[in-house]
Amino acid sequence: MKKTFTLVALAVMTLLSNLPIAGAQKRTDISLRVTIESLSFDMIISDGRGDYVDGEQGVSATLGSGGIRDFIMDPTNNGSPDPRALFLNFSQKIANGAIPNPWDQAGWVAIDTYLNFNSINTVAVNPDPNAYELRAGGFGQLYASTSNKSYYNLKFLPDPSAPNYPVINTPNVTSYIEVRHPDCNTWILTPQIVGYLDSGYGSGSGAVAGLINIPTTPKGGTTQSVGQYLMPFKITLTRKTPITCP
Repeated sequence: MKKTFTLVALAVMTLLSNLPIAGAQKRTDISLRVTIESLSFDMIISDGRGDYVDGEQGVSATLGSGGIRDFIMDPTNNGSPDPRALFLNFSQKIANGAIPNPWDQAGWVAIDTYLNFNSINTVAVNPDPNAYELRAGGFGQLYASTSNKSYYNLKFLPDPSAPNYPVINTPNVTSYIEVRHPDCNTWILTPQIVGYLDSGYGSGSGAVAGLINIPTTPKGGTTQSVGQYLMPFKITLTRKTPITCP
């Protein structure tokens, strides 16, 4: 039911990137252990069952080492009798969208979603705790029902050249993701704090994200805004099998 189109596309790109090329080294993705903080101010937290580890409990969590250098995690990539999830909370709304959010007023909700953050494996190692590079990405194909007529994406995507930019970034420009890479085994992802306008919920600053709805039927339907929210989080990636750093 879930993740159909995007995961198929990712599978195709992964297959293509693994095709042998004369003089080129076959890519080997990095298996990860993913820690999602559960601090009081975070709006995206773990399900309380420990780290998400690639190849365990149905989880897929990798960092691309070839042409696709994204961080991709799917808590339910493989069949598991007790599947994992993430908990999301949409209580910190800062702007309405064109259609209502099915999780408004719901508090913490366990949602089966996947994570895709762009080009994380191109961030340079820098031990300075204040050093970071900016990336984009988000949480994909959240389903609110079993109807499968549409899904939702939660995006931190301020790149004007990106698809659906006006829908995601209205009325406020969403946050980039700050990526810290203090050593060869560790990457830390947090949304950048940015200012936002008063759209009926007050002005201020925070981790601004855009929630959008993408219809699957009819094919080619219009993507619509479901509002903007403050969605702070902290995700730490570590190699499942650490290496000795230079």
